[in-house]
Amino acid sequence: MKRITIGIGELFASDQPIVISTVLGSCVSVCLYDPVKRVGGMNHIFLPGNADYLQFNASARYGINAMELLINSMLSLKVERRRLRAKVFGGGHVMERREKQAFSPGDANVEFSFRFLKEEKIPIDGYSVGGNCGRRIELHCQTGEVRQVRFQTGSLGTIARMERSFGMAVQERVAKPGKVALFGKEKKPEAAESGLGPVPESPFGEKRLFTRDQGPRT
Repeated sequence: MKRITIGIGELFASDQPIVISTVLGSCVSVCLYDPVKRVGGMNHIFLPGNADYLQFNASARYGINAMELLINSMLSLKVERRRLRAKVFGGGHVMERREKQAFSPGDANVEFSFRFLKEEKIPIDGYSVGGNCGRRIELHCQTGEVRQVRFQTGSLGTIARMERSFGMAVQERVAKPGKVALFGKEKKPEAAESGLGPVPESPFGEKRLFTRDQGPRT
């Protein structure tokens, strides 16, 4: 079976028997699926909101761009927007924060993703977000199934450094970065708001409604 790996700011969608994979720290991936057309897609969101500088549409690193580009990619494969269903992953607390520093990239990405899907009326079938862990996820495009592997040691430092380096590179390429809409000061989405019911407790401290977990690995 063909496998596609996406990185920060990338996305992919297909109606073929392809597995899409990515590795997440504080970033978030939204997996979309049309169960009738059997089409699946995934993005990799670096920050919520959108950028207002020239040619921002060329990148899916910002939330609005990533979601609209993914949905458009799905629509180009003849899916119907009303049939789309979602699963959300990532938003881990892998970057060090100074004491009393309020903003968390992971929390902001999760908040944005839940808010966007709610406003667009796209049902969330499952999620695994937050917690002190990284994640590797794999989406099977034709079935909508997602496998997840969580890890706490070793690779977390590598992921955090990768995300910091990506952020610095973006700042260097853009002389005046656009304003990014962040939702860190607003109320975080609870399961009840999405009609998902109670969230099981996890030893990783994340919010979960996800059953196809391969379990923690180091």
